[in-house]
Amino acid sequence: MSRNRFIALAALLIVVAGTAVGVALSATGADPAVAAARRATSKYQRLDVAISGRYDLLVDANKIACIDLPGTGGMGIHFVNGGLVGDAAVVAGKPEALVYAPQKNGQMKLAALEYVVIKSVFVPWNPKVSCAGSR
Repeated sequence: MSRNRFIALAALLIVVAGTAVGVALSATGADPAVAAARRATSKYQRLDVAISGRYDLLVDANKIACIDLPGTGGMGIHFVNGGLVGDAAVVAGKPEALVYAPQKNGQMKLAALEYVVIKSVFVPWNPKVSCAGSR
């Protein structure tokens, strides 16, 4: 094996191992930020609690709540707290959006937390950050 090929393979293994560790920490909750977010949002396992907490159903222009791409799956059903979206803060226990996955029994299961900051609000606050390559 050539030296360059060996270095490339070693670098790839380091990246893969680092990614695997990061994913494992997040999945197990060993990451302190993930653990804090889980504790702070555990009440939102119940959709009625989210709705009473000012999270509203998000639909697209066609009034569709669960956007999917046939053959690849869906994103889930989003409930958004508009009061949180407009600020520049990202707080583990206060996600701007909660994503629920519909279950076979008709219930909704909390599947993801999303943290959303509008670019026009965030970039002036933190000009060193770029969004998709632009400032």
